[in-house]
Amino acid sequence: MFLEKIYVIAVLLLPTLAVGQMSQEHLSRWNGLRRATEQTREQKRTSVNGVASAETTSFSRPVGGPGTNLGILSNGLHLLTPTIDRSLTPTNVTKQLGATVYLHCFVRNIGQKTVTWLRRADYHILTVGMVTYTTDERFSAVRGESPHSHAFITALSSDRGSANGVADLNSRMMPPAEDWMLQIRSLQKADAGIYECQVNTQHPMLSAHVLLSVLSPRASIAEGTELSIMSGSELVITCVIHDCPQSPLHVFWYHGDRVVNYDNRYSKVNITNLPPVQQKQMPQQHSWNNAIDSGRPVSRLTIHNANKQHSGSYVCAPIDSTPATVHVHVFHAEEQMSRQSFSQSSDISSSHPLRTLYSLGPLLALQMAFLILIAIRAT
Repeated sequence: MFLEKIYVIAVLLLPTLAVGQMSQEHLSRWNGLRRATEQTREQKRTSVNGVASAETTSFSRPVGGPGTNLGILSNGLHLLTPTIDRSLTPTNVTKQLGATVYLHCFVRNIGQKTVTWLRRADYHILTVGMVTYTTDERFSAVRGESPHSHAFITALSSDRGSANGVADLNSRMMPPAEDWMLQIRSLQKADAGIYECQVNTQHPMLSAHVLLSVLSPRASIAEGTELSIMSGSELVITCVIHDCPQSPLHVFWYHGDRVVNYDNRYSKVNITNLPPVQQKQMPQQHSWNNAIDSGRPVSRLTIHNANKQHSGSYVCAPIDSTPATVHVHVFHAEEQMSRQSFSQSSDISSSHPLRTLYSLGPLLALQMAFLILIAIRAT
């Protein structure tokens, strides 16, 4: 009877002991797994040198986005300070009148700092960050992306997990530079001068100067300011545009107050706008080609079978350029011969004074006779 009771108790307690033993075994395994996980996290959190690794670097903005500050670590250590990349920032910019210009300022590791553009002539603040501080709507701030940003983030990802990730990363490449641009539209002559890009760092303040030069294109007539042709011949006027790196969008021709380009009455007119050409490419049978400078845009006005109505003043007016004027005289054959005869007689008179005096002899004799007659009557 006693043995039966012991057997019953053993049967009842055996499952409980087994379950307890299994629970202890699972608990030990779970605790071991937790400790291993914590150790793994601790190893990722701290490098072998005791310095935070690249994986725990804190960013003021999302990785790879504008303003990424890869120099601020989780313990507050600054590996990099804001710098202006002067190898990427041009110091001299030249644009022509009326164009749109971008002044560049490449800043690395900007973090929470701000870029300011000002005009040195009057120290007028133009933009602060992306905000415009001038009433002139032609000025605005533009932020560009660095072409090396993607390569930098790829290198950052490849260096994660390395004990010397930060050192390897910094030795191989710099943080991407952000391009903080000042945009000026419809460029004017008064916009020329020095502009300054500033980063609000502690003393000394980071800054870079950019000299902006504005070209003012001007036109000139290759044939001169006066042009005479005979009626029925071809009238050709060549307009050369100086100080113009690129061909102007439009070149307007005026005859008096009429725009030749769009006037249907000028059916015989042909206007050809040529890009910058080399002098040797021009046909040599035209004498005016010698006046064309190489590498400059040219606009040519051609009128076939010109007549008297084509006389007058012609103006070549490229857009955003100083115009040029030529006076055209169209003569008939008789008028041309008369002008040539008068010109030849004038040349002879001016070159032979005795002949001039001899030709005036009869007139002087008549005047003397008239004076003598008046004297006789008076007596």
